[in-house]
Amino acid sequence: MAKVSESSSASQSVTETAVSEEHWDPRWLNDAPEDLCEGPWFVAFLKPGCEESEAWIAFLKLMHGGEGLPRVMGVISAGAKAIEAFVKAERIRFPVVTMEEATIERLAEDFPAGLVLDEGVISARCVGRIPDELMEGVKKIYAGLQEEQEELQELQELQELQGDRGGFDGNGVVQLPAELAGLMNDRPFESVADIGAADGESTFRYAELIPHARVYAFEPVMANVKAMRKVLAAQPEERRQR
Repeated sequence: MAKVSESSSASQSVTETAVSEEHWDPRWLNDAPEDLCEGPWFVAFLKPGCEESEAWIAFLKLMHGGEGLPRVMGVISAGAKAIEAFVKAERIRFPVVTMEEATIERLAEDFPAGLVLDEGVISARCVGRIPDELMEGVKKIYAGLQEEQEELQELQELQELQGDRGGFDGNGVVQLPAELAGLMNDRPFESVADIGAADGESTFRYAELIPHARVYAFEPVMANVKAMRKVLAAQPEERRQR
């Protein structure tokens, strides 16, 4: 006996059904590129031109291949060319296949709808709304993407800043700030202090850029100091004396 819970949204009624040991029949989807009886799957019944279906697609893209989430198989009643156009228009990355309209009507009460499969067992059905437990996983993936985007933006801003103030180029080579490079052309430096020298690579680079100066390295982290000693030991004698 199926257990049904109903809720409503602004757009349509939403029904989630827990199904007792109903199994997926591979004959329902002969063109499936993968075996839906292996592993977790979310079979999404979509309809081109349906606003609710289009709203689902953004979440399904994140769900498909997401850690701890089922893979997604999209299903529509259309020919190969229509499916290709639909996938291209919506930029869909999960597989989309056709199913006979009569079978869709049997499995989906409305659009969009979905079946949650676990090793071929239909563990839940949904209409109008993706199950909450799956949406929680999708939200975590989205939050992670937002953090990555913010970190990338900060990195880009830092690189732009370093373009004016020096830093490292794409090969990890130290680039002097513009104002320091200008001073070097006007007056000789007797000493240079590399504060936070890490493993010492930047220190030796400064020594090359300012050959007439003595370069001092300061590094408070002992692990980095040990690494610096190894870098120092690997340098030619004339560089170590600088």
